[in-house]
Amino acid sequence: MKVQVSFGGQQTDLPLEANFEVGGDGTPGDYRAWFIPSQPGPYTFHFTGTVHGTKIDESLTSGPQTFDEVRIPPRRRSRP
Repeated sequence: MKVQVSFGGQQTDLPLEANFEVGGDGTPGDYRAWFIPSQPGPYTFHFTGTVHGTKIDESLTSGPQTFDEVRIPPRRRSRP
């Protein structure tokens, strides 16, 4: 499996990493790609590859039916 992140016409490939140890901690099949968005707005995640012989080609874009767009965090008010 591979995952590609798209934002504003740019694309970045991210490595999927196992988040478990065979016979150890974690849940087998739990893979993660670590990502910190750098801009507010909509992001698309495109997953491709094969899982147990089943071909995967799925894109998910932020929106009301999927997940929230990245937003600028509100500023904290400083106390006088």
